[in-house]
Amino acid sequence: MALNKFTGRSFSRSIVFGTSVKTRDENDGSEKMTFKRLLGPFHCAPYIRTMHQNFELMGTKYSNTRQVSVNHQWVGSKLTRKMKFALLDGEIYQIVDNGSDQTDNPNGVDILSLQLAEDIEMPEGVSEDG
Repeated sequence: MALNKFTGRSFSRSIVFGTSVKTRDENDGSEKMTFKRLLGPFHCAPYIRTMHQNFELMGTKYSNTRQVSVNHQWVGSKLTRKMKFALLDGEIYQIVDNGSDQTDNPNGVDILSLQLAEDIEMPEGVSEDG
């Protein structure tokens, strides 16, 4: 059985891409890194790894990542080096890897490896909906 056969219904989650910017807290003057939206929202689908793939990733920088797929033509081709973070399911993730589809298939998907970003905060008023 194929785990990752994508249909239109698979792309049910919303994802926003962005970067980090340094902001100053108005209350105490401290500086912190916050998420700044650059592109999105777009639809994405969860990418399910097999147990064998999970075991292969143990001990690597990809061991604590989650993967999502995005349409290459509409989303993946618009990603730039500036877009280092993604907002998904209310959490901010760092984009660790972009497995880009290099074919001319209009239904091709890019697989993004995302790792939870611990040192970046969500500014007020930013959401996945737009």
